[in-house]
Amino acid sequence: MSSIITSPSHAAFERTTSRWGSITLFIGFLIATSVPFYLIFVADANIVFGDADLELAAATAPYGVFDNAGQDCCARSRILVHDSVFERFMELLEPAVSGVVVTDPSLEEAEMGPLISRGHRESVAGFLEGVDIAFTGSAPSGAGYWMAPTVVLPKTPR
Repeated sequence: MSSIITSPSHAAFERTTSRWGSITLFIGFLIATSVPFYLIFVADANIVFGDADLELAAATAPYGVFDNAGQDCCARSRILVHDSVFERFMELLEPAVSGVVVTDPSLEEAEMGPLISRGHRESVAGFLEGVDIAFTGSAPSGAGYWMAPTVVLPKTPR
């Protein structure tokens, strides 16, 4: 039997630490304890080399993270860009991020929907506090847990 826990982290914690929690298998845990750290470090990143097709990389990179509003295990939360092409890549990435259509996911034109809960939206907004934002797209206002697609600058020197 397999269960996917789609609930706030406190509910998942209760489920997985109960007396039945020992039968819960965490694939992520097994992988994390069996592979070298450097593999984990780049596992969630797009990598753009100096000789990459920058137009293609910039046009497709936003969908690696913003599909499902970034709420899946395959989301690419980072883009590692070779220093020799960083400035040009960022120039190309900005319109691609601005072009992500954030709207009601039941609409055909939707490319990104809202976050799943107020708590998750607050958590994501907290990640953006005190960081240098390169640019951001747009999101609907009003009811819903909307978050605009956002790209932050590297914290350490390139």
